Amino acid sequence: MLFWKHRVPTWLWNLQCRAVGCPARPVDSVVIPCTGEQYVEEGALAAQFAARSLPSVKEIILATDQPAEAFMDLPAKAVVKTLPPRATIPREFEKIWQSRVVKIQAALLAQHESVLVMDSDMNLLRDFQVAVRPGTVLGSFRRGKMATKVRNHAVPELQGTRRPQRAWHINGAFLLAHRETWSRLSVEWLRLYLAIWDQIPTCQPPTDQLPLSIALDKLGLTTVDLGCWINWPVSKKIGGQPGRVPDEVIAAHGGFPLEEWQKYLANPGTELQFYDSEYTRRERYKA
Repeated sequence: MLFWKHRVPTWLWNLQCRAVGCPARPVDSVVIPCTGEQYVEEGALAAQFAARSLPSVKEIILATDQPAEAFMDLPAKAVVKTLPPRATIPREFEKIWQSRVVKIQAALLAQHESVLVMDSDMNLLRDFQVAVRPGTVLGSFRRGKMATKVRNHAVPELQGTRRPQRAWHINGAFLLAHRETWSRLSVEWLRLYLAIWDQIPTCQPPTDQLPLSIALDKLGLTTVDLGCWINWPVSKKIGGQPGRVPDEVIAAHGGFPLEEWQKYLANPGTELQFYDSEYTRRERYKA
């Protein structure tokens, strides 16, 4: 497999799409996985931002294990769809494990062609258009070899793959793909997730990133790097001190307390006071 399939830059992707007559278009479906009562509020906020920033979006789906009535003040295009928990062996990080299962399956709930799956703490701040073709997954790349997550364990699923060994990987917080691609990717991603984490001691927090990178290889999918503005890490950039969100940001990842986002809704240019990245690591990765 050629290296360019692993990380196609935006400019090259645009050239390829124009060459085959595939125009840029708005996102049809936004899917927000939201597992656990403590994440209901941020999921509802993400839905509000999606409706506000993507006026042509056809549906906003909150994929959750929570009842629909728990979500307050949802926009008209938002709907809550419940995915039941999957039975598993007792795990130290049970909540994290279940949340990843919901996330991996969430795209299958969408009814339209262009499907964006994003984390519940991801807020869309600007409209955008991009060409979405079958066989391709678009997102933002981050540094980190996924194979190191299981370096002390024998994982046969890694055999014959390259992406887990690469220095850069597509981050799972923002994944945009054609519905046809999701129909293949979600199934293989879930199969690998269950297979891998059934082999690993339950005291290790599970990640969906490793099975995602393996699934992309096994299915021969191309990944496109849309750049940092579609997955802008709030706490790393302006956390711990007053700061403004740059106008270029399309999707902001994180940002607590949530009340600060209400200030942004009232005035996008105002200074905001978010917690630093230590809070995110401490509060969001509990068992």
